[in-house]
Amino acid sequence: MGKSGIKGVKKVAIMEQCMNGGTKKWYMVKKMGIVGVWIVLSIVMLTVKSRNCMKITFLDVGQGDAIVVQSETGHTYLIDGGSSSNNKIAEYQLIPYLKYNGIDTIECAFVSHLDEDHYNGILYLLQSGKREGIQVKQLILSAADIKDESYQEICAAANRNMTEVSYMKRGDYLQDEKLLIECLYPICDTTVSERNEASLALAVRYDTFLGVFMGDLGTEQEMVIMKQEVEEKEQEQETMMVKREAEEKEQEQETMMVKREAVGNVTCILLKAGHHGSRYSSSRAFLEWVKPDVTVISCGEDNSYGHPHDETLQRLENIDSEVLATPKHGAIIVEIGEKIEVRCWTNPD
Repeated sequence: MGKSGIKGVKKVAIMEQCMNGGTKKWYMVKKMGIVGVWIVLSIVMLTVKSRNCMKITFLDVGQGDAIVVQSETGHTYLIDGGSSSNNKIAEYQLIPYLKYNGIDTIECAFVSHLDEDHYNGILYLLQSGKREGIQVKQLILSAADIKDESYQEICAAANRNMTEVSYMKRGDYLQDEKLLIECLYPICDTTVSERNEASLALAVRYDTFLGVFMGDLGTEQEMVIMKQEVEEKEQEQETMMVKREAEEKEQEQETMMVKREAVGNVTCILLKAGHHGSRYSSSRAFLEWVKPDVTVISCGEDNSYGHPHDETLQRLENIDSEVLATPKHGAIIVEIGEKIEVRCWTNPD
């Protein structure tokens, strides 16, 4: 499938990266003013050109999620693209943003799950993208998705558009040079009773940056992810111990040490909060485990669900995570290069 296709299982101990002390290091550097997150509020059009770095843009689409990931190699990926408060986000926000940035090809569109606030814009791209001059090469769905009418609709649209359809489960990953996108959830053989429980949880890594994207997963699924990470870490340690005992050559031992150190080199962690900041996601245990430096919440202003809930905001405040919410900050752009910058762009009105 090439450099951008889903490859086989590759474990990178994502949560080990979150727990290795990198957060403290990042804050120390931030306070020194050398590298850090810069928050810039400006009343301008959302038009920031890439500058030889990776860029993640959280579009302000109201009650929904739409995230554009642009790799250093020039490839573009979507993580969700939908809104329940705006059924024309593709025409009025997503497509204009892509065209302004000169993007006519989406390598992969990840749909966390098939609620309209996560996929109706991507559905439009599949149905009308060629007419708009934008091609989606691959659609990636959760392996646990319920095979309902929405599932049939998006798969049919992908087939008509000659878009490859793939399914992700824990351990599957996509690698594009330094960019790694790995699936944390669902685990193999997950069965669900409703769509949110099927959400893809993705870990996005680039150099020393780690982003965790939780779809609409709740606290129960967060516990599954944490348990799975602990079990896999224990298995990894046992395997490493056996290998280490069996190794006789010093060169092989040094190589293994280098690989282990590289896995833990994370200095900035971003969390895309699950379920738009719902109180039933982002549990205290999960937040204390991930320890995000920055948390992004994508939701509609004055939405009927009351997102983000006060309980979630309090839990985030308790762990000293900087919260950026689209109703207040507008679109949120994260650029990862020699330094990490975050810019927030609000609408003129």
